[in-house]
Amino acid sequence: MTRLFKEYYKCTQKEILYQPELEKIKAEVGILAGLSLTKLKFIGTDDYFISLINTEYPGRKTLQQEGY
Repeated sequence: MTRLFKEYYKCTQKEILYQPELEKIKAEVGILAGLSLTKLKFIGTDDYFISLINTEYPGRKTLQQEGY
């Protein structure tokens, strides 16, 4: 986009009155870790959902980690 404005000013032979400084890009390095615990349980009396209600769903533990 900056190049477009520079070309415009060059074609119109006008002076650039304001030109913002370019921002430097920073990179960040680190470690990210997380822990998750989930459990599912259905409660109810409706016969239509009896197969869901009477089923034992085991819990799940998850550990995630990412390193950079």
